[in-house]
Amino acid sequence: MRQTQANGTLASSKTILIVNLVTMLTAAELIIPLHDNAGRLLAWMALLSFFSVLRFLLAKVLLKKQLASRQPEDVIKIMSVAAFFQGLSWSLLPNVFFHLDMLGSDAPVMLILIGLAGAAMLRQSFTSQTAFSFTTPILLACAWNFLQHGGVVAIISTLDLILLASFLLYLMAKAEQRAVEGEIAKFTRDHATQSLIIANEDIRQNNMRLEILANCDPVTGLFNRIYLNGKISGALAAATVSEQKVALLLFDVDRFKRINDAFGHHGGDQFLTIVGQRLKNAAGLDATTARISGDEFAVLITTDDVRQKSIALVQAMVECDLPPITINGTSLVPNLSAGLVFFPSGGITADEIFSSASLALLHAKQTGRKQWREFDPKFKQITDRQRQIEQDLKDAIQNEVITAWFQPQMDLKSGAVVSFEALVRWLHPRFGYISPPEIINAAQATNLSQALTVLIARNVCALLKALPDRDFSAATVALNISPREFAIYNVAKMLDDVTAAHGINRQRIEVEITEEAILDPDIAGEQLRQMETSGYKLALDDFGIGYSSLAYLISLNIGRLKIDRSIITNISESSVNQALVAAMVGFGRALDVEIVVEGVETADDVKALTAMGCDVAQGFYYARPMPADALMDWLQQASNLAQNDSAHRASA
Repeated sequence: MRQTQANGTLASSKTILIVNLVTMLTAAELIIPLHDNAGRLLAWMALLSFFSVLRFLLAKVLLKKQLASRQPEDVIKIMSVAAFFQGLSWSLLPNVFFHLDMLGSDAPVMLILIGLAGAAMLRQSFTSQTAFSFTTPILLACAWNFLQHGGVVAIISTLDLILLASFLLYLMAKAEQRAVEGEIAKFTRDHATQSLIIANEDIRQNNMRLEILANCDPVTGLFNRIYLNGKISGALAAATVSEQKVALLLFDVDRFKRINDAFGHHGGDQFLTIVGQRLKNAAGLDATTARISGDEFAVLITTDDVRQKSIALVQAMVECDLPPITINGTSLVPNLSAGLVFFPSGGITADEIFSSASLALLHAKQTGRKQWREFDPKFKQITDRQRQIEQDLKDAIQNEVITAWFQPQMDLKSGAVVSFEALVRWLHPRFGYISPPEIINAAQATNLSQALTVLIARNVCALLKALPDRDFSAATVALNISPREFAIYNVAKMLDDVTAAHGINRQRIEVEITEEAILDPDIAGEQLRQMETSGYKLALDDFGIGYSSLAYLISLNIGRLKIDRSIITNISESSVNQALVAAMVGFGRALDVEIVVEGVETADDVKALTAMGCDVAQGFYYARPMPADALMDWLQQASNLAQNDSAHRASA
């Protein structure tokens, strides 16, 4: 409808030009005898002619560019503006260029202006916006002229003009409504005719479409999962009888959600269609290529050289850099991950084969982008282990089977114990000791991160309350916080609640974070500042292997930097690592930050680290992590040894 209105507005431009120029000449003939001012008249005629011709030329340009079919709203707005200036030129005649008395001697001019406005409303009623833009300044000029005349006649004439304008506007609205209804009726008839023409063709192709929909993915045109399942079952049956080789490959588009979010579902579908076609071309005609879910594809290969062809395909699609795909003018390089399984090592049924391929794909994605893995029976054991750990985690936390062990941290100069680090430990009844990363990942997968950290924080508080009995009232205990926890809950508030419940001095708790946390200040920054305000000490763990922002490091007032054990291992034999540690120590001295080294295992390491100026060390050379009660015994023994050593030196 807007296209039709835009085209109608442009088509009437020639008629409008002629009418305005003829009417202008008529008005000039009426004005000259009564107002002998040819200069003003010529100026007005030049202004009106300029805007009339401009409106006509604009229409010609827009018609030539066929803009009405592509941007009808813009065309109507442009022509409405042109009509407004043309109408404004008329409105300047009685009040600016001349001071006409249109209720007296210049009444014929009034008839021309009102007649021109009425004609425009009726002639251009199909596009009321343009007509309204043209007539509004004319009617307002007439009303103002009437009021300037003064008296009862002026008031009555103004009211009559308002009534006339209202009536004309009503007629214009009704005319536009009828015109629109007529056009809609025409469109409807045309559409019905076209529908009848294609109805027979639709009916003829209906069965073909149903067959395609039953077996094919509507987005990519590849086979769907239902069809693939049937092909897998048939291939496995044939392989069982004739020893035919079978391989199933699953491909997943890395980070496809970002593409879908950035370019919408339509752009995402375009991307998947191109990826699917490339995969089909690479697999060849003797393979079955299918789209089985949102961004996941499968290829079934049953040729004699199945292993060679499968590995070649996965290398070509995963290991090699694929050509970019252009979506909405943006080039995107597709990256795929893949899982590969062969019959019968991955199972003997379609479900088992598919499950094995999915496990292989899962392990590929866990190792990063652009990776592929061949199915290994160990994958199922690992998955079963992860699932069992996640199932048992909640009870282990509630029953406090999970607990904190503590490793002493020693002053390198004095050899005294100055602090401790809390480390999570879980002795599982089936799997034995579960590694801390497994525990943390399971907690995040089951939304138990807060419950786990609360449990360890309580263990830390219990140790802090017991340490004064061993003359360690000034010692601190470090609590590790995973960076991802800051986005899940308010860690600062949780720590405040736990320490308040146990009556612990917050300055005796050190919160250890990794560099991931300070690299995302929008999430962790505010909570870290809250912790600092509350009095907790802040320490940066694994320093030297990440990408810390030094400016943010300074703003957080980090009190300790813990150098990663990978740098400390065999430090006495590595000049490169010694130089690196020396630089870190210098950095710490410049910022007045204490340097802690972990992973110290030999006396030579201790000697080298002491010489480099490191402050605090922890590692197996001093003590392994131990439960709280064992730590108390260890501290007592360390205290006895220190006393005996002091007594021996005194007697000597």
